[in-house]
Amino acid sequence: MAEMGCVPDGVTYNVLLQGLLNNRQHDMIKMLLEDMEGHGFLVDASTLSMLIDHISTGSLDDSLLKLIGKLVPKEGKEAPCSY
Repeated sequence: MAEMGCVPDGVTYNVLLQGLLNNRQHDMIKMLLEDMEGHGFLVDASTLSMLIDHISTGSLDDSLLKLIGKLVPKEGKEAPCSY
């Protein structure tokens, strides 16, 4: 995508993440979260809600929890607007 000049934004990441979560593609979820981290994205409220839903049902691989923690905004640091 980025090679074609279309840089992903928060909405793009959320759509991709939702599809991967629904299909339990843990390896792809990990790659996507690492890509988000590499581009400096923090999760917004809708992303966090999706992740919490899957964490609470136990459908997320434990190895992803640490990576998700890196993407959650820390105190005093807001997530960028997705729109």
